This record gives sequence, structure tokens and C-alpha cells, in this order.
Amino acid sequence: HVRKVIEDYQQLSRKKTPAYKSIANALEARLRVTPMVERGAKALVRRGLKKDGSVYRWRTDQRLTVPPMSMLSEEQLECFLKQITAAACLIRPDSGWPFGEALFVSRSACFQQLQVHRMPGSHHVHIDDPEAVSMVFKRFLSEKDV
Repeated sequence: HVRKVIEDYQQLSRKKTPAYKSIANALEARLRVTPMVERGAKALVRRGLKKDGSVYRWRTDQRLTVPPMSMLSEEQLECFLKQITAAACLIRPDSGWPFGEALFVSRSACFQQLQVHRMPGSHHVHIDDPEAVSMVFKRFLSEKDV
């Protein structure tokens, strides 16, 4: 694993993000690969593109495309989560990040005070439906007198 990560890091300087002739082309590409509403995709595209000569490219930290050198084991992660004493609020969209239900349940059980809110949407629910997401957090914060 470590060898592969090092090799991936060495390749980063030779990698270029995809080039798009127009902002509209970048938007179309984003919508093809990311399940989200167009309004949200437009926000990502506006924030995430940069002009590079005659084309547009994603302004992205390429290091984020390489897996970390080391990761916590599940046991280490659960130990860490059990130490969180603050109240926490989690929005879990129906088609969000693809964690299995068993993993989600075991990690959620580690928190001392966790409110879980399920809602329709994808990984980008906070961009696609900011009003619904903000209502959940406003309610959570008002209950906690933060």
C-alpha cells in the first residue's frame, strides 16, 4: 500500500485536470458523473473552475486524489469517536456516501450524543437543498442552546 501511495504522489506533477472549452461543458461533465441538481452543480462549477489559457480546469488539490499514507483502523476510529462528548448532528442523505448500514450503525453507536437526520438527496444535499439542511441544523442548535 505504501509503495502505491508514494508512486501515486510521484505521478501528481505530471497529471493535469480535465480541460473544458467552456463553463457549460464543465457543467455538463459534472452532471454526468455526479448525481445532483443543476443549481447545485452550477455553484460547484462557479467556485471550482479556473481559466487556464483558452480552457477551464478544476482548481483542485491533486493530493486529495491519492489515498492517505496511513489510516486509522476501525478499532482506533471507534476509540476516537467514543471520546467525543459534544452533541453532534449528522444528516445522512438517502444516496449519500456509500457506507454500508452496519458500518454506519456501529460508528453512530460510538457517539454519546448523536442526532441522525435522514433526508432525500445525495452526497451534495447541502448544496442541492440548503434550506432543508439549514433547518435541521437550526433546530439542532436551538435545542442545544449553543
